[in-house]
Amino acid sequence: MKKSTIDRKYTKTQLAEALDVNESEYTKAQLVDLMMNKINGIEPEPDEVVKTEPAGANTNTDALELDRALEIVLKEGILYRIDSHCWWGKTSRTPDGEIEAPKEVMTGVKTLIDPKHLGGFRQWKGIGERIVKKVGFPFLGLRGVYYVPKAFIKMAEAKLTECQAKAVEEADEFCNNFEFYKQEWKTTVIDLCAEKGIDETDALEYLKDEYYPNPAELRNRFVFRWTKFAITVPDSDMGILTDDQYQDEVRKQKEQAR
Repeated sequence: MKKSTIDRKYTKTQLAEALDVNESEYTKAQLVDLMMNKINGIEPEPDEVVKTEPAGANTNTDALELDRALEIVLKEGILYRIDSHCWWGKTSRTPDGEIEAPKEVMTGVKTLIDPKHLGGFRQWKGIGERIVKKVGFPFLGLRGVYYVPKAFIKMAEAKLTECQAKAVEEADEFCNNFEFYKQEWKTTVIDLCAEKGIDETDALEYLKDEYYPNPAELRNRFVFRWTKFAITVPDSDMGILTDDQYQDEVRKQKEQAR
């Protein structure tokens, strides 16, 4: 990882927090150097004077071959993925026959509850994803997977744990008030039908209990967790071809097929 990447990605406050030093005692350039040392396995004393390299100078990481650089990166961080979801509050099932209902509550899917009641949990789900994005880097195009340097893992874990606790509170509150929210939405549908001049009987047909999860199942529909995993660079004796070796094998196979 390059110094310029560290400098662009993290604020001075984030670097000081990750390094557990007093922010006011260091310039950002010094904190960047301390972080580079930490990533590269060099642990200077916090009060040691940090020597800043001249602009344009190569860092240790710059000088390494690609496979060695990748090995260091993977060793000095882990991958995070937020695995969070909740009941979506809708159904694609429908009773037999045509149902007439206001478009506000029935389109391709049928709304079963006021979406605002799910907003609290979804908000913390989004915050959790932003926490990982803020201290991590998208990893090789894998959707939702971020590489987080070890220096920032403690910070990420603390904030994700706080976020998880808030999400659990929101999930519990929703489940505890589930029956009330169901009746509230039925009242809303009845009012919309009256406003649109539609017979409420049809509109309420798909709001029967059979279209809702049962209370025991409902709580399991709310999940806020994160997965951490590490990968390593394959050993040379695993027989994995380099790009040049692969292209050479393709050429040989084409020649043999003639």
